[in-house]
Amino acid sequence: MKTKYLSTFVILSISCGIAAAQPRRAVLIGGGNPDWGRCTAEIVVDGAAAVEIRGTTATLRDVSGQPPQWRRFECTAALPLNPADVRFAVSRGRGRVEMVRDPRNGGVAVIRIEDPQSGQDVYAFELNWNSRAPERIEQRPVESAHVEEPRRYPRFNSDEAIHICQDEIRSQADERFRGRPIEFRAAAVDENPGRGEWVTGRFAVRRYDGAEVFQFSCGLDFDGRRVREAHFDPIGR
Repeated sequence: MKTKYLSTFVILSISCGIAAAQPRRAVLIGGGNPDWGRCTAEIVVDGAAAVEIRGTTATLRDVSGQPPQWRRFECTAALPLNPADVRFAVSRGRGRVEMVRDPRNGGVAVIRIEDPQSGQDVYAFELNWNSRAPERIEQRPVESAHVEEPRRYPRFNSDEAIHICQDEIRSQADERFRGRPIEFRAAAVDENPGRGEWVTGRFAVRRYDGAEVFQFSCGLDFDGRRVREAHFDPIGR
């Protein structure tokens, strides 16, 4: 009997060690509205890790390999207890990333990350939710060969477009400048004819002798709620 209890204690101790928790409170960035919201995260993984998101708190656990590290966790609002619709998208990472628990079942999302290659890699994902149930689509006879797919998510507004563009530029800058802080100095939706789905702006990278300024631009799919392309170039100091 003592041996049985000892074995159980050892197993529980090892499990707790493997799943060491790293809770992190989200940085609230705004840009949401009462009907929808999003959370974005960046994590360094060398092995396997799990992320549990509840409200505005995310808990990072080491499943195997080297302990994972937080790089960023931001939300426009708290993840609700009963979102009507959810979308999960991976924007960075060489391994496997999947949502293994849907927040529509109790308001908790669990994401598992598996990095099979040697050495660490940065993983980034975005969780979007909509508090309104998708509209029921009336079934009608098809009158032509062209049938438009119904939108399930609202188009980007200007604030949302700027935020997702800055997220992508920040991710690229982190990799290029090895985590050196950047400061956004301007960002706006391009109002020029034919450029209505572009965001442009400037940011600065701190250096020992001052700051270097870059101009950036993002081409967005406002209906699909994603970044099509993004790049930046230096413009001086």
